[in-house]
Amino acid sequence: MDKDVILKRFEQPDATKSLTLGKFEIVRSSGMTIGRATYEPAGSS
Repeated sequence: MDKDVILKRFEQPDATKSLTLGKFEIVRSSGMTIGRATYEPAGSS
């Protein structure tokens, strides 16, 4: 049984949303949406 493999990387996301302390990257492929959140450390109080 042969399967097609689709390789998508977060180095070139389809969309990027800026957050207060980071970013959210979105990759879309074959009707699926996958997201990755990256947060920066908050300053010390």
